[in-house]
Amino acid sequence: MASTFSRQLREGYLQLLRSLQPGQRALVTGLRASLSTQSPGEERGAKLEALVTAYRSGPRAFWAPVLLDSLAWGLVASKRRLRRETPFIAEEDIGQHLVMALLAAAADMPLGGTSAYLDRRLLARTNQVVRRSLERERRRIARQTSLDFLLDRDEAMAEWERWKSMIANHGN
Repeated sequence: MASTFSRQLREGYLQLLRSLQPGQRALVTGLRASLSTQSPGEERGAKLEALVTAYRSGPRAFWAPVLLDSLAWGLVASKRRLRRETPFIAEEDIGQHLVMALLAAAADMPLGGTSAYLDRRLLARTNQVVRRSLERERRRIARQTSLDFLLDRDEAMAEWERWKSMIANHGN
């Protein structure tokens, strides 16, 4: 499933590239190439900060696939670590939560401090939001009573009433 998720993130980026004019395509591919993991931390952080700033100010639909593709490695790793809550949360839902949480963090998170660790801060915030959401879901599920349990209980109570009446009549 993780490879499918990474392919979906990559496909979103490639669809964006196919829809761009050559000048825009060169700008986006140049920025994306400068965000490779081989770049030094401070340089990569500065480029990522520029991308986040562009996402905040520019059309978000334009910059979101670039941001998601550049941090796909962290999203895939987070998705592997997070445990889904069956049958209510599917594997794809966790991926969607991660994508939305990353985009929300990029839109709202303060950019102060050193930019060398911006990718880690964005991914940590994303992971925290999704993890808390899954914990809330686990607690909600734990508080619920299954319909089967209630039906079995009602059936047992009806049986008990029948047995109780038989016991009361037995003593006469």
